[in-house]
Amino acid sequence: MTIIAVANQKGGVGKTTTVVNLGAALQEMGKRVLLVDFDPQASLTIHLGIKEPESLQANAGHVLRAAASGNRWPAMRDVLMQTPAGLDLVPSGRLLGVAESVLHTVLGRELMLRESLAPLVDEYDYIIIDCLPTSSILVINALVAADALLVPVQTDYLATHGLAQILQTAATVRDRLNPRLEVLGILLTMVDLRTTHARQVIAAVQKNFRGKVRVFETLIRLQVGIKESSKEGTTMLRFDPQSPTAVAYRDLAREVIAAVEQLGKGVQAQDQVAEGPVSLAEVAQVAAEQAEELARDARNPAAESGDGVA
Repeated sequence: MTIIAVANQKGGVGKTTTVVNLGAALQEMGKRVLLVDFDPQASLTIHLGIKEPESLQANAGHVLRAAASGNRWPAMRDVLMQTPAGLDLVPSGRLLGVAESVLHTVLGRELMLRESLAPLVDEYDYIIIDCLPTSSILVINALVAADALLVPVQTDYLATHGLAQILQTAATVRDRLNPRLEVLGILLTMVDLRTTHARQVIAAVQKNFRGKVRVFETLIRLQVGIKESSKEGTTMLRFDPQSPTAVAYRDLAREVIAAVEQLGKGVQAQDQVAEGPVSLAEVAQVAAEQAEELARDARNPAAESGDGVA
């Protein structure tokens, strides 16, 4: 069983879309999958067809608040549900934000999610956590609970700043709280190959992280159907099974399975440098330098003059 946190400290980079469709693709391949909505905005819950999350009797916020108070109800199993989209879900709601403030007063607050998920780990092959775009105690809880971090990165220089920040947070969590945490990989999302800037971001990420962190070969391209599937409360694999996006997420699922198997064997990215593994802090520094370089390029009018149809 593998717990994957999907996180980036910039919003709007495709985290929820990735959780939904990666989960659906893994399930389609016969894997037992549980999705955890760990964002008070409940975007994952809504995407999966629960249009009024506040109408649910309990959600992840109730579980966290109960755990912080030493109560046994509700537990994760009590709020777990199968969604109209066909995926098992621990739903979220506004109370998760309240629970976050309660956690600040609790000893061992970083461990609440890991301990709450523990009774379920033998029932699933993959548990995928959708994180909010901050460095809050909720994100720390997700990283402490996780075996691996998957970072969606929009092909825009602003998203690369979020990449640097989440890698630095992950480095701190691994050093102090969760030594088993690994970076599963970076996923390039919302890709529009018609623009020079998008191509520059792709090239920079692939070049700068080679031999340090896996960059998934699968690219998630811009497609109107993604928003439509969300409105319908379903996945792209159901909404439009043969669409390029559905095909891409199936490809990503295969890459994720292979990457998890490699992590289980203690193997780094296939193009790992000969000197051995690179620390997460070093990787975060590479990401920060890359973000600054891309920002300079974006401010340079010459860098934009080539935008257009490829």
